[in-house]
Amino acid sequence: MQKENKDKSANTADLLFVAYLFIFLGGIFLVMSSYNFSQNIAISRTDSIGDVVLTLPLCEYLKRQFPSARIFFIGKEYTRAVIQACKSVDVFLDSQKLDVQTLKSLQISTIFHVFPEKKIAQMAKQAQIPVRIGTGHRWFHWFLCNRLVFFSRKNSELHETQLNFQLLRAIGIKFIPSLSEIASLNLLNVSFSSHVEQFFIKNTKFHWVIHPKSRGSAQEWDLKKYFELIVSLRDKINFYVTGTQQEGERIRKALPHFFESGAIDMTGKFSLAELMAFINQADGLVACSTGPLHLAAALGKKTVGLYAAVRPIHAGRWGAIGRNVILIEEDSVDNITVEEVRKAISKVLFCE
Repeated sequence: MQKENKDKSANTADLLFVAYLFIFLGGIFLVMSSYNFSQNIAISRTDSIGDVVLTLPLCEYLKRQFPSARIFFIGKEYTRAVIQACKSVDVFLDSQKLDVQTLKSLQISTIFHVFPEKKIAQMAKQAQIPVRIGTGHRWFHWFLCNRLVFFSRKNSELHETQLNFQLLRAIGIKFIPSLSEIASLNLLNVSFSSHVEQFFIKNTKFHWVIHPKSRGSAQEWDLKKYFELIVSLRDKINFYVTGTQQEGERIRKALPHFFESGAIDMTGKFSLAELMAFINQADGLVACSTGPLHLAAALGKKTVGLYAAVRPIHAGRWGAIGRNVILIEEDSVDNITVEEVRKAISKVLFCE
């Protein structure tokens, strides 16, 4: 029996060795081949707004490297406005409506599965996309991708947006941009909106957005602290609270007197495209680690982010990146004081 178990272990080890060798040789062949990567390229990232924003630098880099290529971005419908605002993306593809025939008709030469999704990976293979790149840490990619890259997001010291660049190793590119290089990019092109402009109070104060909820994606700062913050700065700043209609209802239920602070309730009033325009036309935004925070940073707005120094949700991995960003990080978001946030806003607005 022991001999039989040893034989099975040896056979398993041999199979793993052959599999790794196959992947290694395949990677070498790809780098040495003359395959034309300047054709159509697809990026698949089908999760949330913040994740999509942090994938846009990869789109920008690919567009610069292959200027004649068309960049297709496969994402969820509700992130369409963000993706279409990126000047490096040529075509948005709704992941829920995508089918094999459509994918095949686009004549895509290379697809990067930035966010692993089995359904998309299956369609890419069935559509016979020549180069299909994904992480080797998803078992289904071993059968559906032909270029695997092995790296750990969970244990890496790199930022999420830098980790996306690891997939480029599959085409022989070993480049990781610095966070300052990423911060300098002008990723989003959002036009002025007269519709959202009407919601701003007409006075000489600054206009500042507060987005207190996160749809469960992050630790949230206490509403009582947001209330104190608003009261402490309302003589100099007009505050606007954004979020979905449901989030507005939760705020009013949790703290009925919240809007007595003087903040303007904008919850449930905007589509995503309108919210982007509203943020773009405001002076700045404060929020925990959520989509609107990343949007504000990418738009170059004055941005204050609230983070917990806890892996894997810490600022080192998920911090907003932009030219005017201050990130406040404590062991828990609950430990961030009103004074810390007030000082951060005063610093970016009044240079105090």
